[in-house]
Amino acid sequence: MPRLSDEIYAQHADEAAFLFSQRDAASADVAYDLKSLEGLDGRLEAHLDGLRLGGSEAMEIARIAVEDGVGEVFVATTLAVDRSDARSFAKVLDVAGADPKLVRGIVNGLSWSAPDRVGKVAAALLDPRCPEPLHGLGVAACVAHGRDPGPALDRAFGGRDATLRARAAHAVGALGKVDLLPQVERELAS
Repeated sequence: MPRLSDEIYAQHADEAAFLFSQRDAASADVAYDLKSLEGLDGRLEAHLDGLRLGGSEAMEIARIAVEDGVGEVFVATTLAVDRSDARSFAKVLDVAGADPKLVRGIVNGLSWSAPDRVGKVAAALLDPRCPEPLHGLGVAACVAHGRDPGPALDRAFGGRDATLRARAAHAVGALGKVDLLPQVERELAS
């Protein structure tokens, strides 16, 4: 018989995943203004707070649900990053990192989390020994928080992974890195 706390954490995880999906769609819908998005953000953050209070129990419930969809990946990523839980984040990457549909949840989770927490994760993802698809997540995390990925951005243009190179080109524009425009021009010509 499941414990009451597990049921409560599961409900928070379900609601947070649903609200993320609703908010994700609303952000591209002209019918939503900033006030409406703020309301969704507040509700989403409240459910994430409920999960944060649940510690490792809530993290495990969120991690198990990762295969269910983008919202669930967002929730598990956000919790793992907020907790500085490298093992749980690695498990999210194992399940969702290879699925382009689910990667959106990882990128959004990295974007939602506090910059100081994401900085630690981004540094690991930008390590030259990190596989290229994960390296691209590090670039995306930096861009989301307005941080320069440093030499990793230049290295990204030399990668074989097209998504990594596309993320690098986007980063150049988003961060105003005019010194890297020649790499973007080469990428556009390839």
